[in-house]
Amino acid sequence: MKIVVIGGGAIGASCFYHLVERGAADVMLVEQAGLASGSTGRSAAVVETQYLDRDRIALCAWSMRLFQRLEREHGLPFVHHGYLRLGHTAEDVLRFQRSVLIQREHGVTDAVALDPDEAARRFPMLRLDDVSGALFGPSDGHVDPVRYCELLVERGRAGGGQVLVGRRVARLHLAGGRVAGVDVDDERIACDAVVNAAGAWARRIGAMAGLGVPVDGYRRQLVVFEPPEPLRRPLPMVVDYTPGVEREGLYFRDDTARRLVAGLHWEIHGDWERPDDPEAFRTDPDWDYVARVAEPPAGGPASTRSRQTRSPLSVPRQCRDSTTPSGVAASGSSSHPLWGRSWRTS
Repeated sequence: MKIVVIGGGAIGASCFYHLVERGAADVMLVEQAGLASGSTGRSAAVVETQYLDRDRIALCAWSMRLFQRLEREHGLPFVHHGYLRLGHTAEDVLRFQRSVLIQREHGVTDAVALDPDEAARRFPMLRLDDVSGALFGPSDGHVDPVRYCELLVERGRAGGGQVLVGRRVARLHLAGGRVAGVDVDDERIACDAVVNAAGAWARRIGAMAGLGVPVDGYRRQLVVFEPPEPLRRPLPMVVDYTPGVEREGLYFRDDTARRLVAGLHWEIHGDWERPDDPEAFRTDPDWDYVARVAEPPAGGPASTRSRQTRSPLSVPRQCRDSTTPSGVAASGSSSHPLWGRSWRTS
């Protein structure tokens, strides 16, 4: 049985690797540009288990073991600065405590629910005035997303899989209601199954088989901040957002001692947003977005300190994926309550 995986991002590379690892005899990965060249290579690349629902925790705990194995056995760059999810209600605290218990069931032993005093003690660089509690995973962190895809593809290729990079799927051929082949550029490749891992292009690939795939691209951005002085200690991924709450939440993490990456997260797209063409995403910075990242959100933690911003970076993303290169840098200034000191952006 021949299987063609379309897409060389995190999902496609993982499918390719696991199919080969589990004994599929003939597996081919096709990527139109380069490995991790879409959303994967431009993501915050966070690896963590600090979710609140049982199924997602189970999935993330399983994935964490894979990341740790790739780190241990193949040198995957994995920065373990931790992941801190902030809560603002008593219900948040209860959900954090339940999450810790569920994580224990799945082998994650170091996650902890913190009260406000303990959170402030551990992270004195943050202003946490109105936080009711926090969920912290010390072993969580971020990886090199490009190297992650490269490692999975290398391992899959070593197990007998084939890889075509810089080749575009132009057509799917059907026979008897099933996929019978794929046109890759002008070459016809016979196959028995296709894995559609094409990210923002997934709807187009599905349409080639007469299927409606409900995946669309939505523009998302990141902003890069540079402190005037290097960070004195590592900063975890900080998320001021609780799943299920219908509001944007700030997230940020350190990238180096002199750089932070920040953005706004919401699990759904807004009614005012419209899908973008994955072939023509805007890559210039959206200054309204930069201002929302930089200014205190409604109901956010209080702070009297400010930071200056420097170097906003536009990273268009899709609803579950980003799809285009990052944009240009520029300059500006503003403030946000979670920061405990001044910052600049460039």
